[in-house]
Parts: sequence; C-alpha cells; structure tokens
Amino acid sequence: AGAIAILVGPDAPLVLEPELRATWMEHAYDFFKPDPGSEYPELFGHQTVACFFRALDKCYSRYRRRAHAAATAASNQSSLCQQHE
Repeated sequence: AGAIAILVGPDAPLVLEPELRATWMEHAYDFFKPDPGSEYPELFGHQTVACFFRALDKCYSRYRRRAHAAATAASNQSSLCQQHE
C-alpha cells in the first residue's frame, strides 16, 4: 500500500482535476510478514523505494495520457460547436 500527500499553500500554481486520476499496482514482496508470531513485518527498503518510484512514473504517464485525451475531446467539442453557429 502506498499514498502520496502534498501540502499546498494558498497561492500555489496548482490545478486540481478531480475527474482525472491514475492508479498503478504491482505485485512485490518488499513488505511482508513471514512470521505471524512477530509484531513486525520484514521490509526491503530499497525495493520499496523502487516500487514507489515506478508507481509514480506509471501514474504520471497515465495521467498525462488521460489529460491529453480530455483536452483533445474538449477542443473537438469546441470546434463542433463553432461550426454549427
């Protein structure tokens, strides 16, 4: 499991698009609990960091594709509306 949180100030040049999002998952043994009697899991930090960077890269790539598709669709819609006027 992983998550990204971003603190944003009041004048940040950031646009949030709630309908545009991307997800990624992969099966990896970077964090697991081989001994049920132990309170603590096993952790492979270097592999966990690599998994997070891959997920960030994949999510950003998917987000960009979806944002481009949405912008193209909006542009096409605008062109159609202008042609009918």
